[in-house]
Amino acid sequence: MAVAATAPAADTRCTDKGLSIDAGDGGVWTLSYPRLLDPVDKGSGPEQITVKPDGSGASMTYAPSGQLTIDQQRDGSWLVHVWDIPEPVVKFSFGYRIAPERIAQGVSWSADDAAAQDVPKTKDQVHLYQGNPRKFSLLYNGAGFALLYPIKTWTVLDDQRVWGKDFVGLGCIYYFPNKKHVPEISWTFSVGKPDAAMPATRPAMVMPTTQPTK
Repeated sequence: MAVAATAPAADTRCTDKGLSIDAGDGGVWTLSYPRLLDPVDKGSGPEQITVKPDGSGASMTYAPSGQLTIDQQRDGSWLVHVWDIPEPVVKFSFGYRIAPERIAQGVSWSADDAAAQDVPKTKDQVHLYQGNPRKFSLLYNGAGFALLYPIKTWTVLDDQRVWGKDFVGLGCIYYFPNKKHVPEISWTFSVGKPDAAMPATRPAMVMPTTQPTK
């Protein structure tokens, strides 16, 4: 992945709550760590039971099984490595909840390099966006960040206020190849500035089950 295409959005680091992105004037955004999910679209899957961050990386364990590491690479991208994956898991997801106070001050989003659109300040419809972009940006106070995917990745922006909650949720869902269970897989993504170029295509790697060396 070219360095120029993955210029970091200021300080991006692993914390106990998730991947923290300091976007300067755009504020601090914390993406949740990946959840392992079953084929059904009801959020079911192994429970995340431990999280151990160390700044440039983090490790997680799941029950009944499943282990995951996320580590920042030399080019600024993040490598997600998952192994000991239980059946019938076929995907993982991570995301962000846009809080009401931030929505009230004005948040916009953009898929790929399309024109930015505002997140409604009052509830309107559930699905503000659903698609398979290579890049998805959130902007606030004139700045923000972009998620840069190595392949087209299912991304949703849902207004949970329609269901009585107080946030708008960003969800990024990576399906395993052919939506089939595999015991081990690695996938990369990057966090860049909203004007970052598209990253080079890099398919996920499906591997025999071996514990990674850290």
